[in-house]
Amino acid sequence: MTRGEQISVKRVTVEALAVVLSILLAFAIDAAWDARNDRASEIASLQSLLSELQANRAVFEAGSAAHEGLRMRTKTLFDISRGVEDLPEDDAAMSRLHLRSFRSHYITDYRSGALNALLASGDFGLLRAQDLKIALAAWPTLVEDALENERMVSRWVEERLIPYAVETTPACIFTVPVPVLTSADYERCRAELNEILGSDRLEGLLAHKLWLYQSTLEEFERLRGSFDDLNGLLQRELAGRQSDL
Repeated sequence: MTRGEQISVKRVTVEALAVVLSILLAFAIDAAWDARNDRASEIASLQSLLSELQANRAVFEAGSAAHEGLRMRTKTLFDISRGVEDLPEDDAAMSRLHLRSFRSHYITDYRSGALNALLASGDFGLLRAQDLKIALAAWPTLVEDALENERMVSRWVEERLIPYAVETTPACIFTVPVPVLTSADYERCRAELNEILGSDRLEGLLAHKLWLYQSTLEEFERLRGSFDDLNGLLQRELAGRQSDL
């Protein structure tokens, strides 16, 4: 091989090596860019989940307070029926207590758009923390258990208590307070209402509603602990991923 041929081979080798190195560098840059994009997507998902979780926590706190208020009204009417308490002296308060104890129920406005979108997409695989992925996958079932108890209260009210109230509640209860009613009208209304109170059927319906409320409140309390656990996991992962960038 002549000297010129040796130089040509060396040149070709160097050029080929330069091409290979350029390709490898391009792959490395693309991989690094993709990894950075993945981390950015993971952070965005974590932020959305955390915002949604914190908003839902406030919603469930409000729901828990609403259920406790309705439970207390139901308990008051239950105790009045059993003779433990007296009917309110104020006629409007008497009417409100009776109607709300029968007809009122509450549905929590739970939102799960961010979590549902993440679980349904390939982005769920971007999450690196296995304990967080397990907690997120289990979260919808925990929420559903709490909401199902809440729906049971609503069904009991709509299917059992309201029909009973329509059958038995004195008509005057629906018109209190009306300025044209006299004190004699109020006394007659109170007497008619007292005839309903004390029945085994009424107390049975109210007792079951109280049990459903208690079960719902217990589920909400368990969910409160799960909120705290999941919030801690999300905060930890978000802080870690942001420090990686």
